[in-house]
Amino acid sequence: SVDVPPREFFVSLSPKAPPRDEAPSVDVPPRALFVPLTQLGVREGDTIDLGTDGGHVSFRTRAKQFELYVGQRELVAHVMARIQGRWSMPMARQCLRFQGRPLNTSMPALDRPFFEALDEARRTPGIDRGVDAVDLLTCGRRVSVKPAWGAPFPLDVAPSDRVVDVMTRIQLLHGIPAHEQRLSIRGELLNKEAALLKPFLHTFGVSDRDTVELARSTGGFVVVVEK
Repeated sequence: SVDVPPREFFVSLSPKAPPRDEAPSVDVPPRALFVPLTQLGVREGDTIDLGTDGGHVSFRTRAKQFELYVGQRELVAHVMARIQGRWSMPMARQCLRFQGRPLNTSMPALDRPFFEALDEARRTPGIDRGVDAVDLLTCGRRVSVKPAWGAPFPLDVAPSDRVVDVMTRIQLLHGIPAHEQRLSIRGELLNKEAALLKPFLHTFGVSDRDTVELARSTGGFVVVVEK
């Protein structure tokens, strides 16, 4: 038998990609590149849509509404980082809610795909992703941290941030190793061993008017034994 190559024919390509600056990376399974179009039912004269995975999502604030293209596999944390970069809203102050349900209430929730979080929060199945509207609210607090050796600096803290998360953020932003930090407020030590994994704002009732005192210790974590 002789293999006869299929005849060539023309198809139309219709691009439906998002703007270049918002286009996400797309993973194409290698085996899909070698499937003949004829096996997929493509015939001469057909139009092939050049789409991308994901879709546009509407975000609503109290003052405005805007759209953002979100990739199919894009994580909640990545979407929040893009909102921070484009609209100068710190990630720690963002509260994302869809149909009344929160999307970013915990650290594990930030590491899941955004559309997966939407699907779980969705009350009415079958809504087209292109018309999803997510409420973007301001939450958390901006607290003042006063080092013992210098001028105070502001720090944005999310409701889900634990004491250890706040210490890690101080280390990343100001270069003070977490194990050398001694945080206190109104005379109460915050980063004692028993409180490291507790919510920072809720556990200590931190308000915008409070100042967190920051001292430096070279002896590791400050451990208080409660009797």
